[in-house]
Amino acid sequence: MGRSYHLIASAGQDEHGQLKVHRLNRTPDGLAPVGQGQSNESALASADQPAGVWRVSWNATGTVLGSSGPEGVVRLWKSTFKGEWREIKAVSSESVEPAAP
Repeated sequence: MGRSYHLIASAGQDEHGQLKVHRLNRTPDGLAPVGQGQSNESALASADQPAGVWRVSWNATGTVLGSSGPEGVVRLWKSTFKGEWREIKAVSSESVEPAAP
């Protein structure tokens, strides 16, 4: 059956460097934002992304979100049981060892 909702990630390259996750619920007529009075988006904040977010990508099951930007850091995000998104890992391009030939 799967989840009763869909998650969509969006990225921005403005001065805020916003990364957001939008939630759409399934209805008999298709998809709709969550109920009235409830937020349908969560802003994911990171002080190290002042220049924006260039790319976002979900893992195969849609439970972990990856983001990257011009600072050369890949960040992994996961939702808590309360639906709050938290950064679980940040990997810098400078911290990765080159592959052996």
